[in-house]
Amino acid sequence: MLDAVLRLLRLCDTPDDVPILAPLIKREILYRLRMNGSGSRLRQIAL
Repeated sequence: MLDAVLRLLRLCDTPDDVPILAPLIKREILYRLRMNGSGSRLRQIAL
């Protein structure tokens, strides 16, 4: 997951890529959060 967060932060260096890549990386981060056992905690925070 750290790799995905770092990739998201590195997008600051290439602003033209943000509209395309940022949503994909955000989806990956949410997927990893849900799959690592923190899904119920994430759901509680969202509600």
